[in-house]
Amino acid sequence: MLRGVSSLASDVAAGLQRTWLGRLPPHSPVKYGDMLPIVPPSDAVGTGSFHRSCDAKLWLFTRAWEPPDRSKAWATLMIVHGTVDHSGVYAELGERLAAQGVAVFASDLRGWGRSDGEPMYFNDIEVFTDDVLADYERIHGHGSAYAHVGSRFLLGKSIGGLITAWAARHHMDKWNGLIGLSGAYQLPPANQPQMPLALVLHAAALLLPKYPCVQPFDPKLIVSDAAALHAWEQDPLASHGKVTPGYLFELLRTQARLVKELQGLDLPVLMLWGTSDQVVTKEGHRMLVDASRNDLSELMSYPGGFHNLLAEPDLKDDVISDIGDWMVKVCRQGKEKSTQL
Repeated sequence: MLRGVSSLASDVAAGLQRTWLGRLPPHSPVKYGDMLPIVPPSDAVGTGSFHRSCDAKLWLFTRAWEPPDRSKAWATLMIVHGTVDHSGVYAELGERLAAQGVAVFASDLRGWGRSDGEPMYFNDIEVFTDDVLADYERIHGHGSAYAHVGSRFLLGKSIGGLITAWAARHHMDKWNGLIGLSGAYQLPPANQPQMPLALVLHAAALLLPKYPCVQPFDPKLIVSDAAALHAWEQDPLASHGKVTPGYLFELLRTQARLVKELQGLDLPVLMLWGTSDQVVTKEGHRMLVDASRNDLSELMSYPGGFHNLLAEPDLKDDVISDIGDWMVKVCRQGKEKSTQL
């Protein structure tokens, strides 16, 4: 008991110091040591591998779905998952696109899935962006199998949508298009903390940033199909726990910053949103389409779709087809412009 109180006191003291410094603490390794972890044989979803995080402190897990002939790949797609899922749930999308010649990669965020780090803790948009950039270099760098592929796309779902929007805005030279899948660009007004709750959240994030505090949202809002929801509940790699104060604080702070940062976005964007999604807003997706000012940018709405469109039995085929068709359209326009030069 006393040991627990002492530990809590130490955390609060460290939090007070961070309050002065104005930053949240980084992730710490909680699953693995320095040695390269072994990919479990039971994990048959995609081809998985571990690699070091951008700061070389954590082991992060990546899955790949590749075309039968790598040399004939015409595009790459990097996927950043959402708050309550992991890279493995994108297997159907990855397999479908890989069969069409797209090399697809999805990484577990630090703290999620098989990656190391404290769970449900989103502490710094820049660090999470740097992890995406490290993946980009590993996939497209000199000597890699896909260094020759010029058409490169980035997809983010939920909080992954927020991370990829930030990454694409600040590194527009790396991608040909951005895809937002139920992106957490804006929360419904009812879910946005008001004063004085916002001040309490700020204090909690600075004092006890990694302590689980609240469910991100009602699981029944994830998907409308009961069987799909049950599959999520039984998935050992999905995130079923509570998010941390640090997660909530950095999420809201990044959303507020993104509104201004989107100015100057010069990239085609495809925004995908379900009309029954109560987790994120249609207006947030429209904000990115309007900011991009590109004639290929569009917002596609799916009637009755909940937050996880790729788990909706009656919608997922259309969503996957729409993603693939849009990528082809962007690539075709890029080739036409190159021919005209």
